[in-house]
Amino acid sequence: DNMVEILALEGMTLKCCFCGAWNFPAEQVLSGNKKRVTLCCKGGKLQDLPALPDAPEPLRTWLRGNDATAKHFRQNVRRYNAALSFVSFGASVEIKSSTPGTQAPPVAIIHGAVYHHSHPLRADDPANARFAQLYLYDAAEASQLRSNKDHVLRVDLLSQLAEMLHAIGNP
Repeated sequence: DNMVEILALEGMTLKCCFCGAWNFPAEQVLSGNKKRVTLCCKGGKLQDLPALPDAPEPLRTWLRGNDATAKHFRQNVRRYNAALSFVSFGASVEIKSSTPGTQAPPVAIIHGAVYHHSHPLRADDPANARFAQLYLYDAAEASQLRSNKDHVLRVDLLSQLAEMLHAIGNP
């Protein structure tokens, strides 16, 4: 009874006539007497948005590259993001299936408050430091501690990400 229903969407084959974004066929809605995709730009209401700046190095290379390091990073990007976060996320989340008769993906609905778990800046046990506590450590030591908590994460990549964040002023 707790099985997750498999949802197979066709490829993103429909191009928005307003903004050029690619959409899934299941995202079409009836507009007048024609079926159109409108989720991407609200039917042409959102236009001329400034382009996003390129990601800084080494992130750009890992996101676009095809070598073993880039593939490893993309396969574990959520883990790297979590390892470098200041706090952990919490919320009461309900997953609703798509609208009957469509193949649209399920929707996550957050009930009540979204909250972040934070901890004192000083860890009781330095070996168990986490989140913002690690930003008070030497960068190499912090990268090693992050990798110790999740052995999939590579120390060299964690160090390079920490250097990149520092270089761009975050934190």
